[in-house]
Amino acid sequence: MKQEYTPNISKVTVSKYRFNITTYRTKDMSVVDSFTINRTPEQHAVKAGAADQYGTVAADKTKAAEGDTVKLTTEPAEGHVLDTLKVTDSKGNEIPVKDGAFKMPDDEVTFTASFKADYKLVEGDGQTITEGVKKPLTFKANGAVDTCTGVVVDGKALDPSTYSLKKGSTVVTIDGGTAASLAAGDHTVDVTYPDGKASGGFTVKAAGKSTDKPSAPSEPGKGTSKTKAGNGTSTSKAGSGPKTGDTSNSALWVVLLLAGAGALTGTLVYRHKRQR
Repeated sequence: MKQEYTPNISKVTVSKYRFNITTYRTKDMSVVDSFTINRTPEQHAVKAGAADQYGTVAADKTKAAEGDTVKLTTEPAEGHVLDTLKVTDSKGNEIPVKDGAFKMPDDEVTFTASFKADYKLVEGDGQTITEGVKKPLTFKANGAVDTCTGVVVDGKALDPSTYSLKKGSTVVTIDGGTAASLAAGDHTVDVTYPDGKASGGFTVKAAGKSTDKPSAPSEPGKGTSKTKAGNGTSTSKAGSGPKTGDTSNSALWVVLLLAGAGALTGTLVYRHKRQR
């Protein structure tokens, strides 16, 4: 049996997860044969580290091979925001995280997240009430109501009996009596939590005061009345004219005068007759 001898050449390619050998005919580089061995990438654990009481973080995979993309999702507690997001391998080397995702190394990894307080008043800040009016003051803070530790006005903690708390996130209502006792002016308010506070302010507007003074009641006999006619004025005082009973007294005096005059006339006539 006669065999044909054909010169050839082989090319070997080796990568971390793949071995390939391909044989070519030297005269035209046509493929004679090709052989490949693939290695399955090892899956490594993706683990959560120490938890933070002010939020949670989770990965979309519990195991991943080198080069896989792993996405992380964070959820801050009410009144908090993400502070740091960190991924490290078993040797403590930090793995870059971009937009909440990272590329899996050829090693197991641990991810952690930390959160920080970002409390604020989302409703009620800057409101105005009137001095002395019993109108409740209502504020809404973005923290969790179960962790609220108190309410402070102008640096002084309010007695818990003077306000109420309810969910959504923290709705604070200061009772009308307490609000009415505040002096006119600007005031500060803080809704406090173990790791921070939501701060704001409000204004108590001074109550309106009437500029009209009440007129004093007139005393009998001292009242005056004025009448304007043209450019002149005339004034009469209640005590300057005769009273109603004075008319009868005047008539009596007239009668007495007339009687006296009649008597005097009669006396003079009598004397004149005797002299004759």
